[in-house]
Amino acid sequence: MYYSGFQNQASKIVKFERVAKKIRSLHSEPDSHLTKNQKKIKIVSTEAAVILLNVNLLNYFLG
Repeated sequence: MYYSGFQNQASKIVKFERVAKKIRSLHSEPDSHLTKNQKKIKIVSTEAAVILLNVNLLNYFLG
């Protein structure tokens, strides 16, 4: 019983990691056509999405 619970949590972590990688890869497309401010916004929004993902992961384990 304990082992299956641990395995379930481990699979959740893997899923969160995959989503984080997808978020980063979506935002790693060439941005030479963007202005300096648009590039900054893109970086901040990417990191915000990853931080939200990490918060959700923490809530999953703590809540």
